[in-house]
Amino acid sequence: MNKKFWITPVDKGAFLRALLFELAGSAQVAIEGDLGEIDFSHLPLLKEIDGEIAPAHSEENQFAVLALEANSVEPIIEALLAGERLSQNIEHIQVQKYGELQALIGDYFHEECVSVGEAVGEPLLRQLVLEGVIKRFETPEQVRARSPW
Repeated sequence: MNKKFWITPVDKGAFLRALLFELAGSAQVAIEGDLGEIDFSHLPLLKEIDGEIAPAHSEENQFAVLALEANSVEPIIEALLAGERLSQNIEHIQVQKYGELQALIGDYFHEECVSVGEAVGEPLLRQLVLEGVIKRFETPEQVRARSPW
């Protein structure tokens, strides 16, 4: 994935909802973590994975890939936001569109592990900053410039 922006999320659920709507259509979302409590029976679960999505290969985690279309965003969000799943059970989320990764969310939305690719528009990110959904978005160069390493 060509990382266009690093994101500092504030409201994880609102950020994920906006991201999924932005990328919906000819896309897939991969979810990894403790997925035992999620009812996938009404979600568009895919059996075959094409493109750049790959599990982190953790023995403790389960891995599911869902079709991401405009009509599947809300059911996916509802399943992931029930209880405290998003912050306690979902360790990694990957979203790909047209076979290319466009979003990586890792380590339970840790600010150093959230990035998006070129399919996520800068106008959306600006709006999310204004709404307080994300604190900031930065290019990889900006992140390196402020890094103490």
